[in-house]
Amino acid sequence: MLELELSILGAILFFLLSHLAMLTYYKKYDYWWHYYCDLGYTIPNNRLSTILYRAGLILFAVLQIPLWVNIDSYLTINIVFIKAAGLIGSISFILMIVFPYERSRRLHFLSLFSAFTGVTAAFIIANYELHHALLNVYFWCFLVYISVVIITTALYRKEMKLAHKYQAPVQKTFVILFLVTVIVFCLTLASA
Repeated sequence: MLELELSILGAILFFLLSHLAMLTYYKKYDYWWHYYCDLGYTIPNNRLSTILYRAGLILFAVLQIPLWVNIDSYLTINIVFIKAAGLIGSISFILMIVFPYERSRRLHFLSLFSAFTGVTAAFIIANYELHHALLNVYFWCFLVYISVVIITTALYRKEMKLAHKYQAPVQKTFVILFLVTVIVFCLTLASA
């Protein structure tokens, strides 16, 4: 049961610390224009924002790991796949910090993609046993999020700033839904 509480705490801490990082961003942080990853820019004027954002992401990832390691305490079907997908996702969130956007776009996007895909796969596989409606809704929202990123990146490859007006709001909405889904997933496991 402790792993469920830690997982919920991780989601709440990421939300709080990332939003505090927005308040300390080195210039005005436009919620619907900037990405979460912008908070981690490693420039001297952005030091506090970077620390808060990275701390939130690391705490989120590390506090998720006990859930995936002990998922067999709550579920009985496809445990190996759920555990592997969840651990890959959690570790990939940490890799997003190791490979920040401004240093390695490709590795950052690969880390981001594997983080959300890993945890999403764990949720979807677990839902075969849980049958929770929010997990189905979340899956479709994940597909919309990935589709928007792929389509706008392809359309605006030469001028990515034009993609911001589509990608950033979808990212904010999706990440908040993701955090709510983590919490609901843990509460569902606790009541099962």
